[in-house]
Amino acid sequence: MGVTILDLFISILNPFRLGSFVANGFRARFPGGYRLLTNSAASIGVVLLASGNAWSAISDVNMKENFLPVNGEAFLKKIAAMPQVTWNYIGQDAKTLRHYGPMAQDFYKAFGRDGIGEIGCDTLINQQDFLGVNFIAIQALEKRSSELEKENAAFKSKQLMMEEANKELAKKLELLDKKMDAALQLLKAETAIKK
Repeated sequence: MGVTILDLFISILNPFRLGSFVANGFRARFPGGYRLLTNSAASIGVVLLASGNAWSAISDVNMKENFLPVNGEAFLKKIAAMPQVTWNYIGQDAKTLRHYGPMAQDFYKAFGRDGIGEIGCDTLINQQDFLGVNFIAIQALEKRSSELEKENAAFKSKQLMMEEANKELAKKLELLDKKMDAALQLLKAETAIKK
């Protein structure tokens, strides 16, 4: 196959030719980045910024609506109830291509409805929803940790107060013991005099 006009044009614009690196593969170079938009308003999609190495989901608060609060503790309970396993896709080498995590059916059952509508489906896990669930769980765990730290500090304070009170009681008990010994000695002396 010969050199096409497109090949010549590409080589003039960019001397580093970029071909597919494997059979049935795809490789592309866009130094300005990628924007994959999935609606006509260009407000939903993902972006790979120039020189970036990971997709960023469009997540601007100005592009969102219908906010509902969530219960982090309920999310933790749902996560705790979800089976967590290792697995591989059918047809993958089970020795070299293993994965961790939940099944889409379990994730959807736990988090697929929020009171307004449906979130995802039972065969896919949207990474933004997965991240959202994780952030909600992390926040709930941080709240638990903060509450436990406060309780722990209160228990430590009470323990110190009780230790001080015990020291005072020990001193009083020692003083009382000395007084009882003195009274007993006095009683013995009085009894000896009377005999």
